[in-house]
Order: sequence, then C-alpha cells, then structure tokens
Amino acid sequence: MWDSGLNIKTKWSNPYNYDPIIQFVTDEQPNNSVYTYRLIGFNLEKYSDLCLKHFGNFGNSDHYWNNRSPEKIQSFMRDWTDNEKLKVVNVVEYCDIETGYPTWYNG
Repeated sequence: MWDSGLNIKTKWSNPYNYDPIIQFVTDEQPNNSVYTYRLIGFNLEKYSDLCLKHFGNFGNSDHYWNNRSPEKIQSFMRDWTDNEKLKVVNVVEYCDIETGYPTWYNG
C-alpha cells in the first residue's frame, strides 16, 4: 500500500482526535472567529433561540453544525452579533481534544 508519509487523522481512523475538516471556505481572510461550543457557554438561551430560528432545532440538544449551510450560519452569526454586514468566510470542523466531540470554527 502506498504511504504518503503524512500522518492524516480522519474521523474514521481517529474518531476522538482527527484533523480539521474544511466545510466551507472563501478566498477572504476572517477578521474575527468563534468556536461554536463557546457560543453555548456565552449565552445558552440566545444560542438555542437563534438555532431554532435559523436551523429549526434547539442548539443545546442538536449542536452539530456539519449539515448547516454557510448561508444559514451567516444569518445566525449576523443575529448573534447584531451585525447585518458580518460575512462568514470559513467553517471548519475540529475535534475537541479534551472531550473528543466535534466543534466548529466560524471565521
């Protein structure tokens, strides 16, 4: 079997410690960013209300962002920040190495 020499960790080979997965990216650079699990900690009620509004589910019980469109994530983040000009330029899935759970980085 061919070995590239890279130690790539996938969700399947390393389910609790895998490499980042780019879900959406533009050629623009973010000027700010947030991990989705931090939003829950900042204000769970606001997070849940906005998840219901934009994604049709409550964020505290259904917080996986891998099936959420960039447009809906951008709308969510605009409401979260109260900034209609905010533009999401990337969404990356990470594995939280402390918990093994996925988390998403939005820039």
